[in-house]
Amino acid sequence: MMRTTYVGLLSKGYQHKKQLMDSLLKVAEEDNENFLRRLRHKTDRVGIEIPTIEVRSEHLVVEGDVYVGSRALNSYST
Repeated sequence: MMRTTYVGLLSKGYQHKKQLMDSLLKVAEEDNENFLRRLRHKTDRVGIEIPTIEVRSEHLVVEGDVYVGSRALNSYST
């Protein structure tokens, strides 16, 4: 059974809001990682090969916008 909890963010400070968002995002990342790990285990166990795609590009040009400041979020990481 799922439990729903309501949190009033208007009265909370910046640090509390940041901690709440970090914990929610961490849970979502862990759930996704566990799902993908279970899916990989099941496909390996039954011998299903997942098709792969190879993408090649010639004369590729990449443009991007850079935001400088403390409020910008990473949009790409390796």
